[in-house]
Amino acid sequence: MYPFTTDIRDAVLDITLIPDFECEVDVEVTLTNGDLSTHCRDVLIDGRSILGGSGLSSRLRTLVMIAAEADLAAAGPLWDAVAAAEGLAFRGAAGSPDAHWVQS
Repeated sequence: MYPFTTDIRDAVLDITLIPDFECEVDVEVTLTNGDLSTHCRDVLIDGRSILGGSGLSSRLRTLVMIAAEADLAAAGPLWDAVAAAEGLAFRGAAGSPDAHWVQS
């Protein structure tokens, strides 16, 4: 589990509904033959998954998971925390056929 903070926004109205929404996210890391993938699996508040909650909880979970996936893809603060905790490092030059991820 990793601490995560994001703004909950209404895209239609283009406003922030909940600034600095704090939660934890469960991130799955898969390293296969030097290829790395990460995926946000769940969102937790006070140690409890909000998956089984009301419609509001379900929508919040979706919005947070989208934000977490975007952070991971953009190598943001969540990615930094995951990479450090999992001991991930990229070896080689980007685009090189020999480039790959390793885990210590």
